[in-house]
Amino acid sequence: MILNFKTNIKDITLYVVILWVINEIIQFFFKSDSCDFFILHVSSFYGAIIFCFCIYKLKYYPIFYLTPIVIELIYNYLIFKCVDYVDILFSISGILFSLLIIHKNINNE
Repeated sequence: MILNFKTNIKDITLYVVILWVINEIIQFFFKSDSCDFFILHVSSFYGAIIFCFCIYKLKYYPIFYLTPIVIELIYNYLIFKCVDYVDILFSISGILFSLLIIHKNINNE
């Protein structure tokens, strides 16, 4: 099994929010080229996880799980006039991770 521990979406969401805040603090205070690429893009990963967990808890339609990708596309187009494929990739990774946790949570209930 990939995840043998008991998956509690509330706890995982709390950990992801803490990591996201730490990432944003690092992004604001420490500007370095060596880890700047990862720090800038991992926010998309965290955001997608939090967004998907909220969609799951609010019991919206599953199509809404694609919303983080749409948000990334609109944001990048409006701000940068281009598509950042790495942000899209990190968002897709966050969506897949959250769906894995949600699936594991459904099977444990």
